[in-house]
Amino acid sequence: MVKYNLNVSAQQPSFCFVPVASALDIGKGVTALTKADYLTPYVGALPPSGSKSSPFTGGYTTAFSVVTGSANNNEAHIALTNRNGDWIYDQIIGKPISSNCTMFCGYNSIAIDGATQFCGSSDYTLTGTLPPAANTSISWYSYPSGITFSPSNAVATTASGTVGSTTLTATMMVTEADGEVCGTAYPQLQVIAGPLPISMTSTAGTCSGNTQTWSLVMNPSAYGTNWNWTVGSLGSNSSIYILNPGSSSTFVDVTGGGTVNLTYKDICGGSHNDGVTVYSSCHSSNTYLITPNPANSQITLTTSNSQNNAAKNEKVSPPIATIYAIKITDQLGVTRKSLNFGSGVVSTQIPVSDLPPGSYFITIFDGTKWNSQVFLIQR
Repeated sequence: MVKYNLNVSAQQPSFCFVPVASALDIGKGVTALTKADYLTPYVGALPPSGSKSSPFTGGYTTAFSVVTGSANNNEAHIALTNRNGDWIYDQIIGKPISSNCTMFCGYNSIAIDGATQFCGSSDYTLTGTLPPAANTSISWYSYPSGITFSPSNAVATTASGTVGSTTLTATMMVTEADGEVCGTAYPQLQVIAGPLPISMTSTAGTCSGNTQTWSLVMNPSAYGTNWNWTVGSLGSNSSIYILNPGSSSTFVDVTGGGTVNLTYKDICGGSHNDGVTVYSSCHSSNTYLITPNPANSQITLTTSNSQNNAAKNEKVSPPIATIYAIKITDQLGVTRKSLNFGSGVVSTQIPVSDLPPGSYFITIFDGTKWNSQVFLIQR
């Protein structure tokens, strides 16, 4: 870069020029420049003056055309700098750069105004210091695609569709009155086109005898309405009590095991079905342990008081629960396995590698009653 106070001697002084107008330091960094200042041809014979003077004197030209009355002009020339050299290279390799130069034309703070979530359709408008409509080309689009715009080439438009999370973009190409392209702006807005997502959280809580209380919560609750919790399937000798069936969240008291179903409407009016398997891990002394749970290929069913007595090495023990029969059923109530033990056992191993992953009810007959528990198969 040419620095201040340099004297340049050349055989062809008319070709001793600073290659770009901005390098002449017009206004010396203290005067705001306009588009016209950047496009004005400057020559040493007619140097700029006043608040837009240059610290350079003579021996230069940025003439874009012949200036009447000046003998120190050049033909039009191209300046090759690092910036435009990089731009040329990117163009050659097929990597165009989109730049927003609309600020130099006085069109600033262009943005999209509208809702960040809509059901079906919503109106959007470009705001800010907008250029005259006659000088502007507008094209609306979304990514991911799936949103339609009507009209698709105006400042105000209606967006329609249901695609979930997407980005609305309005490409604005601005052309000056003289036909020169000033620049292109790309205002964007992230929106959700359709219902907002809702998720269920289920947490097993405290015990009261054989009953365990679960907490079922739909979150965020503001994204849904018309909540309706109902009991789905039940294992043998099982019970489920729903405390708040018409709320977005409820406590559920479970003995044994089963499923709880939920229907609700999203904020766009769409109907949804959800559900969860709940079971009690709270057992009295005459109940059973299932290990491992979740299982992969095999489970071991053991009477819990037989384990406790063995661990304590008690000489006088309470009666040990005995297993006389076992049934394993799936969530549809279909019996998948059935086992009988004529004289009764206190522990048994059951292969489950032939069962697909999921939740199952295991119902045990102790000689007088059936008891149900839930176990999971995961792989």
